[in-house]
Amino acid sequence: IIAEPIESWTNLKGDNLLAMLYNDPHRWGFAFQANAQMTLAKL
Repeated sequence: IIAEPIESWTNLKGDNLLAMLYNDPHRWGFAFQANAQMTLAKL
């Protein structure tokens, strides 16, 4: 089992991309998905 790298989503250059996604999913959905795919590809 590989854990998701949540710490990289909650601290992206000082910003919490995961919280921004929850607060405004229409605005941050694509940015979060792109970042999540890149971080998961690095695993």
